[in-house]
Amino acid sequence: MHAGRSEMQVVFEILQSKCYIYEFRTYETTNALKDLFFVHPTSLNIWRAFPQVLMMDATYKTNKYNMSFFEIVGVTSTSNSFSIAFVLMDEEKEANYTWALNRLRTTLGGYVGPYVIVTDRELALMNACANVFPASNRLLCGWRWTLWISDSSGCFWL
Repeated sequence: MHAGRSEMQVVFEILQSKCYIYEFRTYETTNALKDLFFVHPTSLNIWRAFPQVLMMDATYKTNKYNMSFFEIVGVTSTSNSFSIAFVLMDEEKEANYTWALNRLRTTLGGYVGPYVIVTDRELALMNACANVFPASNRLLCGWRWTLWISDSSGCFWL
């Protein structure tokens, strides 16, 4: 089925054939995949038109590769959501989130960043957002979709 190619080689061929922008990193000792970031150019263009809000969340290791799936979503002016980027991550640590968000920022070129970033209470993700997009306001979305606003003065109920 894969004609002698590994599953990862097939994934990279699909990403390339569908014109995705992608970057990855591997462990030096094993060459196993550590992180894979990918975004379709159409999604990037939509985000350039509606750059105000980013929503982010990771699904914890529910796939056969035991990797976290991190999704970055935007919102249009008519409150429709759209996928911007996806990341497979070996670990949900600040360094992995920082790497992924830096890939997003680099993909945008000279773009400064969103006005608002919505995350859950994932401390590693919150820290990475603060480091990569320091000028963005951060909203926390809790278990029951309760919104909290976080800025340099702390959190308060919305």
